Amino acid sequence: MEGGRYKSVEEDSEIFREAFTLYGLGHKDMIDNILYASAVRLGLILLTLDDELRKFVLEKGLKDAFISVRELAILTRDLRAPRGNHSTKFRMSHDK
Repeated sequence: MEGGRYKSVEEDSEIFREAFTLYGLGHKDMIDNILYASAVRLGLILLTLDDELRKFVLEKGLKDAFISVRELAILTRDLRAPRGNHSTKFRMSHDK
């Protein structure tokens, strides 16, 4: 897509299978399930305000493929800081 900020993806059967697995585990929002499954399958990070989805995924021991708005703000602030002058140490939870 123009500007490179977004990536257009096409869902495949594995994404839908994973989305239905999440549904079976108890998360009933299929759109969220498809977005999460797409992020995991394609190695993307899902920016979301949906704390419920993230909490559900983490409680089930699934991969943390999320970044919150707050985490993104910290990360971008650190990236803009002059080298060697980072005021905040930040590590995304799924990089552990």
